[in-house]
Amino acid sequence: MALLAAPLMLAAALLLNSCGGGGGGGTLPYVPANETRDCSSGPTGTAARIVAQSTAALPFSAIQCVQIHEYGQQIPILKTATLTVSSGSTNMLQAVVYDAACQDITSTFSSTIMWSVSTPAIGTVSSPGATATYTAAAVTSTATGTITVNIYDGTSYVKQDVIQVTVSAPTTPSAPSGLTATAGNSQVALSWTAPTTNTDSSAITDLAGYNVYSSTASGGPYTQLNTGAVTGATYTATGLTNGTAYYFVVRAYDNESPVNTSADSAEATATPAVGATPTTPNPPTGVTATAGNAQVALSWTAPTTNTDSSTITDLAGFNVYRGTASGGPYTQINSGTVTGTAYTDTGLTNGTPYYYVVRTLDNETTPNESANSTEVSGTPTAAVTTFKQTYAPVSATGYDIGSSLEQTSDGGYILAGTAPSGSGWAVKVDSLGTTQAWTYTKAGTSLHDVIQTADGGYLLGGDQGGTAALAKLDSGGTETWYQTYAGISHAYGVEEITGGYVFSGDNGADGVLAEVNSTGVQQWALTYDGGTTNEFLHSVRQASGGGYILGGYSGDGTTDDNIWLVKTDAAGAVTWNQTYLSGNSLLDHGEEVFNFGAGYIIGGYQTNNTYTVSDCIVVIVDSAGAQTASYTHGGTGTDFCYGFNVTSDGGYVMAASSTSTGSNGGEDYWLGKASSGGVEAIAQFHGDANNQFPQDVIQTSDGGYAIIGGTNISGGDWDWWLVKTDTAGLSP
Repeated sequence: MALLAAPLMLAAALLLNSCGGGGGGGTLPYVPANETRDCSSGPTGTAARIVAQSTAALPFSAIQCVQIHEYGQQIPILKTATLTVSSGSTNMLQAVVYDAACQDITSTFSSTIMWSVSTPAIGTVSSPGATATYTAAAVTSTATGTITVNIYDGTSYVKQDVIQVTVSAPTTPSAPSGLTATAGNSQVALSWTAPTTNTDSSAITDLAGYNVYSSTASGGPYTQLNTGAVTGATYTATGLTNGTAYYFVVRAYDNESPVNTSADSAEATATPAVGATPTTPNPPTGVTATAGNAQVALSWTAPTTNTDSSTITDLAGFNVYRGTASGGPYTQINSGTVTGTAYTDTGLTNGTPYYYVVRTLDNETTPNESANSTEVSGTPTAAVTTFKQTYAPVSATGYDIGSSLEQTSDGGYILAGTAPSGSGWAVKVDSLGTTQAWTYTKAGTSLHDVIQTADGGYLLGGDQGGTAALAKLDSGGTETWYQTYAGISHAYGVEEITGGYVFSGDNGADGVLAEVNSTGVQQWALTYDGGTTNEFLHSVRQASGGGYILGGYSGDGTTDDNIWLVKTDAAGAVTWNQTYLSGNSLLDHGEEVFNFGAGYIIGGYQTNNTYTVSDCIVVIVDSAGAQTASYTHGGTGTDFCYGFNVTSDGGYVMAASSTSTGSNGGEDYWLGKASSGGVEAIAQFHGDANNQFPQDVIQTSDGGYAIIGGTNISGGDWDWWLVKTDTAGLSP
């Protein structure tokens, strides 16, 4: 319904132009500028309903005026306005009765209010009562008239209000145009153009949808096909009889009540038949590729529509295509139609990326094939091996523990550590950890670190009775030289450099870095002060910016040990020397240091001075040694992190002896993998009811992890224990 009203900005200026001076206990709304409050011959003003209601019994002489409102509206319908309603619509009106003080006294006279229409041509209105239902006439052309409300005192009408009413004729949508019918197998695909105007040339603003009709005779009679709303401009008629001609029309309808439906569109005809395919299927969506060992598994979601948006009713299957370059060219790899939504491409070369697209097929005599799906790729890789192996360096019962490991160029492993009676032991094993190619034993020497050298041999670092020692082996495990270095207590970390090697350690008081030539002859050795009485440099790496980065800890092991890093040039001269985590009253011990982004990372463990509470600790610094982050990892028990390494994805991996929740009893190997931001992605335990102590961890070439340490076989008998996991950190 339409209602005209004056702008609200006039309200304040016109409040005084009110019924009876504005009394009656309520605040009056504005009065339009061209109206006055004179109800004697019917209302010409805009008196509003007052919130305060009069309940006293009043004589009819108390009535000043009665006015017609749209239901729920405070402003009455003005004399200068017209109430415009739709054909056949239902509208609620209300009469408001006022006294001379503009007091709303409707409730007193409600039963005396009578309604009437000027002519049946505009409809009917209920009477009596203050609220009336006006039902507009169903008209085919615009009708006008009036609605009158009267106050009837039993003898005559004492007050009256009259409003002008226009009943607008309904608009009917024009018929759709451009209807086409394209035959398929047992179906016909229809499309058309939506109308934009009604039959009276006004713009359509209330189009609701379409009904589709068919017949087997031109001109009908037609039967409606759609059981639900068709809101688009396409429809596919299915379940038809091939060889039979069908005739179609479409009608548009609006959302009025009652609904107005257009005339029939122009008729279109088509004869469905096998081989008559009007549509091409859309390609599959959601294609995924999962690489495996020499294979890639593909999966996808079947399309439900053709390219013209019609429903697919003749899906036959899919063809799968492969290329070795992104964007193709592609070659079909399936020999028969793939009827499911998955396919595995086998016999591939590990390490080679492959690119795939999938196309949809229908079941026409000459099948129609879709366009390519979105391309996906997968690079097959060898299966990740997992195992657990123990090694007993000698037959004697005692404390055997592996200290260091490295994956070798042939995919196997070199392990080094200690054996009973103070001997050092190294062993070369295959990729499954089963076959021992050779072993090396050095009496009286503890071995701490091992690397494979550029010549295919190996370098071992350790100490002999408190004096640093290095041993060089050839690829078959035969010792080529063995050297000790007076004045240096331990060789904890070793690194190959051009023309020789460097190792890090200590001299019992300070940290030490020493360089030797290719035959082990010492070239120089320098000491470094970490600010306490005892400093230990457990690890050395060639720094990405040149020189060396050394890592360990500074402290006496009783109060407040600090993680310690020293950056030197190639000659060992100090570039910077920094300790970290000072003042926390904990023992912070660094075990391994690595290049990390533009700076460095060191991992180890953090514990109290009774060694009863501990976690893994990681410190990250920039190239100048300024700390940028630190992270702790561990559970509810003790977690001593002796193994630490960086991973190919830019994160890091840790190996700790752990008694935290999840362990199998005693101390277990705990494997933790975290992102560069310290977010843990893997936390797995490996062990049994006895104790297991890990010492070193690496990421392997297949993306898994390997941990070396020791396991308590029984009593005081320990063996080396090598655990190989998959990429999720799981082992057998």
